[in-house]
Amino acid sequence: MINVGIIGAGASGLAAACVLAAGAEDVCVTLIEKKEQAGKKLLLTGNGRCNYSHTVISPEDYHASDPAFISRFLERFSPEDARSFFLSLGMLSAERNGGLYPASFQASSVLNVLLDALKQKEVPILCNSAVSDIKPDDLGFLVKTEEGKTYRFTHLILACGSASGTKDRRPFNAYSLLEALGHTVAKPLPSLVKLNGAEGFEKAWSGVRVRARVSLDEDSDTGEVQLTDQGISGIPVFQLSHRAVRELEDHSSVSVELDFLPEYSAEVLTKLLSATDKNRAVLSVLRGWLPRKLAEVILKKKHIYPETKAGELTEQVKRDLVGFIKRFPYRVTGHGSFAESQVTSGGVLLNEITDDFGSRLCPGLYITGELLDADGKCGGYNLHFAWGSGKLAAEAILRGKG
Repeated sequence: MINVGIIGAGASGLAAACVLAAGAEDVCVTLIEKKEQAGKKLLLTGNGRCNYSHTVISPEDYHASDPAFISRFLERFSPEDARSFFLSLGMLSAERNGGLYPASFQASSVLNVLLDALKQKEVPILCNSAVSDIKPDDLGFLVKTEEGKTYRFTHLILACGSASGTKDRRPFNAYSLLEALGHTVAKPLPSLVKLNGAEGFEKAWSGVRVRARVSLDEDSDTGEVQLTDQGISGIPVFQLSHRAVRELEDHSSVSVELDFLPEYSAEVLTKLLSATDKNRAVLSVLRGWLPRKLAEVILKKKHIYPETKAGELTEQVKRDLVGFIKRFPYRVTGHGSFAESQVTSGGVLLNEITDDFGSRLCPGLYITGELLDADGKCGGYNLHFAWGSGKLAAEAILRGKG
C-alpha cells in the first residue's frame, strides 16, 4: 500500500492528489492544509477568472536557477497537456489573448472540478492543520502538526506554495522544514509585485492609469501602468519586478524608465509639438497626449510653466520635453510585501530535485510548485508550473520511482 501525504492543498497539491487518486486502487492520499479552505488562493487568480495556463510557453517565460530544467519540464507538460488535464476532470477551456481560462471565466470552476474529483474518490482534506515537523525514517515520513497530531506516510509531496498573496499571521515555515531535510533554499523574495519610489511627486500622479513601456536596462514590457501614491504598478511593472526586487537586495535603488507614448517616435512627437498653434498653452497640448495629472508632473520636472505658449519653447526645449516623455526616469527604492505579491521568487534549488520533482537528498520526498526556485511571468505561467509539477510528481510515485 502506498500512503501519500500532500502538504498543501493549493494548485500543485490538488493536481497531484487528483492524479494519485485516479491512478490506482492501492494508493491512499491525504491532503494537509493549514488554511481553513482548500484552494483558497485559486479563487483570486486572474481577477477571479483563473488564467490557468497559456497557449504558448517557453523557458524564457520563467526565472529559474536551472533554465535547462524548465526546458525539460515544458517538453513533458505542455499547454495542451494542461488543457487535457482539466478536460479529464470535466472542465471546458476558453482562450483570451493567449491565456487559457475555464470556459465559465470563473476561478470557482477550476477549484470545483478539482475538489469534486477528490470528493468522488473520498480523498480526505485536513484543513486548519499546519505542519510543524517532518521526520524521515525507514518507513517513510512522520509528519507532526501544530495541533499535536501525527501522521505516517510512505511518500510525501511538499506543495505548500508560498507566503505571496496571503495575510496569514502565522509565519510561513515550509522553507525551514525543507532546510531541515537538507535542501538549499535561495532567498525567497516577492515577485509580480508593485515597485515603490520616493521621488516626491507620487501623490500628484496618484490614480493615473496610462499605457506605457517600462524598461529596466534591456528588459521591457508594455501595457497599462498604474501610477500610485507609492510608486508604479500594473502588469508591465510586475513583469520586471523579479529582477528589480533582486537588484534592490544589493543596491539602495534601481532606475527604471517609462515611455508614456510607446506607439509614437520622438521625431513624430517633436514635429507635432512644433506644428501646434503657437499661442496654445503647453499644458493644453500635453493634455491631448497624456492624462492631465501626469502632464503636470512632467512639466514641473522639466521646470516649464504649464501656461507657457507652445511658440515660446525653443526647438531644443521641445526635443528635451519629448525625450523626457519617452524616457521618464524613475528611481525605485522599495517594493510591495509578500502579501501584496502574486508569486515568490527563490526557493529550493532545482539541481537538488529530479525531473520528476523528487528530492535528490531525501528518497520518497517530492517538492512542487512555488516552493522551487522557478517563477514565471504574469499570464498563467506560474499556475502551469504548479499543475505540471504536481502531476509529474504524482505520476512518478505511481510508477514506483519513489
